[in-house]
Amino acid sequence: MRYPLLVLLLWWPVVGVSQSANYAEMGHSGSDYLRICEASSHGEYSDAAIPCVAFLTGVLDGFSIYSVDSHVQLYSLPKEVTVAQVEKIVVKYMNDHPKELNVPTAGLVLWALQDAYPTKKH
Repeated sequence: MRYPLLVLLLWWPVVGVSQSANYAEMGHSGSDYLRICEASSHGEYSDAAIPCVAFLTGVLDGFSIYSVDSHVQLYSLPKEVTVAQVEKIVVKYMNDHPKELNVPTAGLVLWALQDAYPTKKH
């Protein structure tokens, strides 16, 4: 029973290393993110979709931590919205704003979410 776990533990870093180039590239700019992830946002899932979803999940988690620590609400994302839906929103925003594609991807994700889910005024 221990051997399958050992194989998984030895195999996982190999997968991580092969995917790490995509993680680094997709964070550089919206152009890089679109090049790597746009197909998966249209339901054309492949091995490239895994790092795209993981990257976007990390960005969203970072925004959540920032909001909790700073007590600043960046956007009003409903709890039922999935990462797949956010990915579609981000890709659409990037395609609708081609002049901004040189901006780091996390900034574009933030702007896309602020555009789609503005903070509620109290």
